[in-house]
Amino acid sequence: VESRGLGDVYKRQVLLVSFVMAFVVIVTGPSAAPLEQIETSWPVSVVTASPTDLSPQYFAFGKVESRQVASLKTSISAAVKEVFKHEGEWVEEGDLIIELDTSEAQLAHDIALANYERNLAQLESVKTEQQLALSLTAQYQQLREITESKLQRIMDLHEKSMISDSELDQTRQEASEKVIQVQEHLSRVADFPNLIAQQQANVNESSAYLQKAQIELAQTRIEAPFAGRVIRTEVTRGDRVIAGSSLVQIADYSGLEIRTSVPTGIASELREVVNRGGSVSAGVELQGKPVSFPLVRIAADVKSGQSGVDAFFAVAQDASL
Repeated sequence: VESRGLGDVYKRQVLLVSFVMAFVVIVTGPSAAPLEQIETSWPVSVVTASPTDLSPQYFAFGKVESRQVASLKTSISAAVKEVFKHEGEWVEEGDLIIELDTSEAQLAHDIALANYERNLAQLESVKTEQQLALSLTAQYQQLREITESKLQRIMDLHEKSMISDSELDQTRQEASEKVIQVQEHLSRVADFPNLIAQQQANVNESSAYLQKAQIELAQTRIEAPFAGRVIRTEVTRGDRVIAGSSLVQIADYSGLEIRTSVPTGIASELREVVNRGGSVSAGVELQGKPVSFPLVRIAADVKSGQSGVDAFFAVAQDASL
């Protein structure tokens, strides 16, 4: 009985010591601070909404170009005398850009002019001959009548045996010669319209050659057909050009436009807007200022190497573009 009582006391002491040690460990252990719950915040921007009219927009890259670029050529072969305008320079309509040597063209012009004047003089000579022939027709007719009267008198005298046969034959011969002369004269008079027409044709032909020579002489001066900028100068002083060779290219700055490629679907929508009487414009910022370009036309097909259709926007004449 006593030993069992000691065992219980011992167990209670062990439990007490364990409890104390556990308490000491809990009391002396590190304490973790409770986590603070922070609500997540998102940055936002505020815009005041107001009703307004908005249009669909499409961003595309375009190229400024001219509706017409003239490649000036010459129809003659000549040496380049002087080049007055070079690439990048501005020209006005009628400005002299290139001058060719005129010696060969001037020689051809002088020959054509001399030929024309000769044919013209021959035409006037034929007309003068016609006037003379017409004025002599009455005299020829009178001479024939006189010869015929003389022949009739000789024949009457021959019947009366008052003249010989030889005199009658001589008179008949004279009468026949006069008739032949009159007929030849009338034939020439009748042929004068043909001679005049033939000579007039020669005059017209020589006039055409003269006009051609004048055109070729004018081709020695290569002038600007419109106001614009020289894109390319392909010759220099001393070069010899041949007929049909390109000398200079000029862009017409009164017809500047922007070419841009748009998808076929957008192109169809643009056509519908234009057909309904609406307007389409492109906008860009140049030197800090907004500039608008109205749509003028849309291409009818897709060019080789492109995936869209070309749209063209008008551009005001501007040297900076």
